Amino acid sequence: MEIGDPRTGGDAFLREFGFHDDTWLDRLREAEDEAPWGRAGMYEIREEIGRGGQGVVYRARDPQTGRDVAIKCLVGGAFASPANRRRFSREISAAASLRHRNVVTWLGVTEVRGQPAIALEWIDGVPIDRWAAGEGARRPIDAIVRVMTQVAEAIRHAHQRGVLHRDLKPSNILVDANDVPHVLDFGLAKSARDASETFTATGQFLGTPAYASPEQVRGSADAFDVRSDVYALGVLFYELLTGRMPYDLGRTLVEAFESIERAEPARLRSLAPDVPADLEAIVAKMLEKDPARRYQSVDSFLTDLDAFGRGAPVAAREPSALYTLRKSVRRHQLAVSLAAAGLLVALGWGTTMAVLLHRSEEERARTVRVQAFLESTLLPEGSSAAAVNYRLVDLLARAASRIDTEFATEPELAARLRLKVTEIYAQLWRWDDVAREARLALPTLRAVHGDESEPVAHALFLLGEAAAFRGDPEAVTLEEESLRIRRRLFGDESRQVAAALSGLALACWRSDTADGIERAEASYREAVRIYDRRGEAPSFTSAGTNYSFAAFLYARGRYAESVPRFERALALYDGLPEAADVHRLRCQENYAWACLALPDSARAERVFRECVAARPEGSVDESLPETTWQVGRLCEAAGRQNEAREWFLHSLAARAALVRGTGLPAVPPDTPASDLLASLHDAADVETWAPTVDDYRAVFAAP
Repeated sequence: MEIGDPRTGGDAFLREFGFHDDTWLDRLREAEDEAPWGRAGMYEIREEIGRGGQGVVYRARDPQTGRDVAIKCLVGGAFASPANRRRFSREISAAASLRHRNVVTWLGVTEVRGQPAIALEWIDGVPIDRWAAGEGARRPIDAIVRVMTQVAEAIRHAHQRGVLHRDLKPSNILVDANDVPHVLDFGLAKSARDASETFTATGQFLGTPAYASPEQVRGSADAFDVRSDVYALGVLFYELLTGRMPYDLGRTLVEAFESIERAEPARLRSLAPDVPADLEAIVAKMLEKDPARRYQSVDSFLTDLDAFGRGAPVAAREPSALYTLRKSVRRHQLAVSLAAAGLLVALGWGTTMAVLLHRSEEERARTVRVQAFLESTLLPEGSSAAAVNYRLVDLLARAASRIDTEFATEPELAARLRLKVTEIYAQLWRWDDVAREARLALPTLRAVHGDESEPVAHALFLLGEAAAFRGDPEAVTLEEESLRIRRRLFGDESRQVAAALSGLALACWRSDTADGIERAEASYREAVRIYDRRGEAPSFTSAGTNYSFAAFLYARGRYAESVPRFERALALYDGLPEAADVHRLRCQENYAWACLALPDSARAERVFRECVAARPEGSVDESLPETTWQVGRLCEAAGRQNEAREWFLHSLAARAALVRGTGLPAVPPDTPASDLLASLHDAADVETWAPTVDDYRAVFAAP
């Protein structure tokens, strides 16, 4: 029967449903009894589990292993429309391409009544919303965050392979008895390059309206991308935390679409007051109507969620909130406490100021005054370097507060000193302090040196860096101005311009917009090209730029590209004085994480071990517990159980030392307590581990 045949009324949509010839009658007869009791390939069908608009799922048994599996086939079998068959074919391709611990495992393709079906891992679990509701009381916030992190990691894995889910909802995420979530049903999954289909030829909405993004309900073909899955994750997160949907969806599809497009969600904390403000801000950013204002990727969301879990500032907060580079990569700020005499050496402050000021006989007196000022500020009268051990930030605050009074008659010198304090605050990631000190220094620097001077450009660079880390949109403008001045002063191929480009790249990256991300990469590439072309000796700025670029690539999920960039940064750090060791160690740790993400477990384990060995004997910092734990995990995965236990216990001992020595929180949110407990529980010789068990108890009992 042709499309133009009178029997079809000339209606082209009949071909879409296979009514254009008489074979539809045969398919209808085959579809009358959909229950394929008997076999599906090698599997024995046991019962029907669920049925949706397009698919039906059966529970089956693998006779070879005795394990249950899930069999999914199309509703209607051979009678399914060509469009549904195409979608099912995409689901098969998507399922086959994904291998992740939180994605239901694809076992292969089989047949039901001669039609293709998917065999999948059987998950004995409950939908994630039922899991979150708990039995009598909603699950703790930290448990919900932990499970949502795993869900997001699964979706990130799919996105990295070019697959969008497009139908994230509670029934498509099952949580097992061990509180491990499994994402399933990629029935609407589509390539990220071709994700425009939102409605069928007959106007049927594809997906679940309650979890659909504004651009999805509008049918905006060109706007549907990874950010739409971010939005769906946001709706799900909101629901898990509050037990309610973010909008009143009304009674009709039209009302639901209207709410999704126009209504603002109720403030999350008005429904769940115990939810921290940072977490509320994260969910609100996921639910932004404008995709450009959301997280630009699941990875960006995960890095913010990681920052929240560690108690670090998050990007989703208002500009007044602090923001740290640990948002995107696993950097760990050291808890710095230095002896006062050691401070002068470690910072090179006195030497730097001497070089800065010692240019003439007249200025030698200034040098002496600066040195006396630093010593009197950092070493109170009657104290010895060995006896005094101040926190560095307290010492800096003391110095900054006295600059104006000590050098009231020498404003230029006061401004330069303040700029030096600003640099040190930046090394400590004290961005509020950086912003304050840079703004105090700028007017004098402009008055003395002029608006188009290097000191002004450097102050703008530091101020822009602080603005970027604090989420201030002014960051890009400040870094652009610094770059403009340095281009004019030093030329396009100068090291000063390369440093400014690195600052601009960071500001654009932190803007977390699509245009910003693209511009950030271009700026990073130009900066490292300049450094490489100049071929000069390694410097802190060239090493730091390569490190920052590697971190950028890592945060974008481009692990294979980040690894050689991390290696380049490490090679540059190797050519620097010992003062760079802390920065090198952080770079090396992130390099290990990138190797692990490739995945290259062998190389990751080797680098993690090198990170442990690189520390001075007996030293402990905040990242050591996590680094040693990760070595244990890799040993465990390789079947070296005894060695794994040793590393787990090493991690516990490091955490105990931190608690006793620094007053840090006993158990940070990312401490792998369950894994450590399991390892201890499995230890055969309890007495051998008794001392460390005591440490373990001390850690977890500490206030």
